[in-house]
Amino acid sequence: MKAVMRKEDQNFNEEQSWQELDSYARKAAEGIRPGLQNSDIEGYKRFLDMMYHYTLRSGDKLKAIADNSPNEELRDYFNHMYLEERNHYMLAQQDLKGFGLTPNAKTPQEIHDMDKFWDSLNGGHINGYLGALYVFDKRIVMTFNKVGASSTKRAIIGHCAVCQSQSEQYVNCKNPRCNRHFIACSNCLGEDGKVLCPQGCLE
Repeated sequence: MKAVMRKEDQNFNEEQSWQELDSYARKAAEGIRPGLQNSDIEGYKRFLDMMYHYTLRSGDKLKAIADNSPNEELRDYFNHMYLEERNHYMLAQQDLKGFGLTPNAKTPQEIHDMDKFWDSLNGGHINGYLGALYVFDKRIVMTFNKVGASSTKRAIIGHCAVCQSQSEQYVNCKNPRCNRHFIACSNCLGEDGKVLCPQGCLE
């Protein structure tokens, strides 16, 4: 039987999604606020110019990763990222335009060095990735890349925030008022599969 979603349900879900996205943006803004307290407008302009150059080739790099990915899941993931990021540089470009500026014609040395290293990989990018990717869907973590072509083992480079043992399992803080998302190993989880975050949360 095919389920039919009512128009008011669709509107509710859409509104809920926008509210959730807005909350992510607010949390991100609050997270970087302390680092911007000592910044000034000239520093922000320099930051925008750096971000323009940093993201200018991000689409090409993600497309190269997609083309060299060893399986369909990774190809789909990086092709999706390519479509999302290929015009990212335009955000910084438009913000500079708001100040009456255009991006510096000369690529910053740091970006030049990074691009030079990237080009030196010559299509071997996938072999340079270890661990796992954090993805924004129900999987949370997307694993890939074994240690050696014939190996069944993977390199786990994440660490439990409580005991520092190797792990890549994400959980939410047991305190619902905190709800911080962090890595915790199975040994540190309680019988209910939950744990307080190590930032000093109290029940």
